[in-house]
Amino acid sequence: MNMNRKKMTLAISGIVASLAGGGVSQSALAQERADNQIFEEVLVTAQKRSQSIYEVPLAITAFTNETLERQGITDLVDIGKFVPNLNVTGFSAGHTSSANPFIRGIGLQDHLITTDPGVGVYIDGVYLGRQVGQNWSLSNIERIEVLRGPQGTLYGRNSIGGAINIITAQPGDEEIMRAGMQVGSRARVNADFYVNTRLSDTVALSFNGAFKRKEGLGDFTNISTDVEVGEEQDISARVALKWEPNDRFSLVVAADANDGGNGLRPYTTLIDELPNGALYQAGFRNSDVASNEYDNNTGQVNQVDVTNEAYGLALTATYELSEFVSAKLIASDRHSEYESGLDDDSFEENFLAFPEVGEADQTSVELNFIGEYETWDFVAGLYYFEEDGSNEQNPYTFNGDPGDILLAQEMDSWAVFGNIGYRVSDELRLSAGVRYTEDYKEAYTNIVSGLIEETADREWDEVSWEVAVSYDWSDNMSLYGTVQNGYQSGQFPPRPFC
Repeated sequence: MNMNRKKMTLAISGIVASLAGGGVSQSALAQERADNQIFEEVLVTAQKRSQSIYEVPLAITAFTNETLERQGITDLVDIGKFVPNLNVTGFSAGHTSSANPFIRGIGLQDHLITTDPGVGVYIDGVYLGRQVGQNWSLSNIERIEVLRGPQGTLYGRNSIGGAINIITAQPGDEEIMRAGMQVGSRARVNADFYVNTRLSDTVALSFNGAFKRKEGLGDFTNISTDVEVGEEQDISARVALKWEPNDRFSLVVAADANDGGNGLRPYTTLIDELPNGALYQAGFRNSDVASNEYDNNTGQVNQVDVTNEAYGLALTATYELSEFVSAKLIASDRHSEYESGLDDDSFEENFLAFPEVGEADQTSVELNFIGEYETWDFVAGLYYFEEDGSNEQNPYTFNGDPGDILLAQEMDSWAVFGNIGYRVSDELRLSAGVRYTEDYKEAYTNIVSGLIEETADREWDEVSWEVAVSYDWSDNMSLYGTVQNGYQSGQFPPRPFC
């Protein structure tokens, strides 16, 4: 049921009070109060068309901007604290600027170019292939939708755990200017500025900027650096321009960028004290790791700086073809890069250490046709995505031996999809959907400066489908059943050490 626990508790209390009163007028009054005060209808686009959250046959949680402010949510990691079955980690194989969502235990905690996440993250319909360096300010967010379960039909590849939709406020939807700042311990500062205004009857502009900073836990134990353990700093900005010459056509162009610099977080890797363990054979014991869990015991200066940078441009054009059908084109180009490291031995000696730099470029285009006629509704579309990226670990140290690895990948993916619904009655709706996806990937690795140099390529294809039935008990409550599957793209080994 698309109902949160608090609202259900209040609704049940209202029903019990009505029964206790025994009067029809009192029951009607309780129902009226429930409708007006308890239930707040939220419009979502979980099925790529605007619907009440109670009509969507999915396990969905939605946050409006007011809810985000009330709960003190400032980033994607915070969202995971308030959504059932969602956990967002901020540690990805050593990188502390990566946001890794897991829904119902499905996700991926690695950021290398040959890996694909299990939960899709979308910004205004644009899929983010990489989450490193995509630390979004939420000051201009209209709502966030978390869709649990496979979302392979409408959201495609790499959404077997689900999907997270971040929808920003449209330029011109409101005339507002606001600024905010939060301060706290460890020199914590969260500041943001947001303006949304109309420049003319047909042109509107929105802009937001944000700054986040948090002091570290202290100096690194064994080395002298300019950053502290766990230090965080990020600055971001986004500008969007909307042109709406008439009621049938609109064009939104948005550009965003962010830049972050952090200090490696404290963590401890316990030593496998088995007779055949490499660390044990080399004479190391668990007593060699940091005695204080808030210290970082690394002895490698190339591990401590964790940086990220990302920028992108997106275009969204919407056109009403007729009274019953509209078309939407979403095109985007994005770039991200980062520097990080993983000192996997947790002590000063350089035995297991993997500093790295990486980058990724992605381009995506999606064309949707959305329609509704009498008792029928449908969504159909075409999708194309390409990504090029690389990751270099130079020099790494593996079991005391130095080396280097270059890993690169190019990929192309395209899909065609459709979903159709039929309302049998005012209460009962049936729907079904299907999506066909093809992926092509070409990967390259160079290990130890040419000692091993390999290139491989492969194609994958998959058909994803879903069927659903929903029954509206009332305007604020529905019962649904859904059977759906998803598709996780095939991939090459992310860390081919030898």
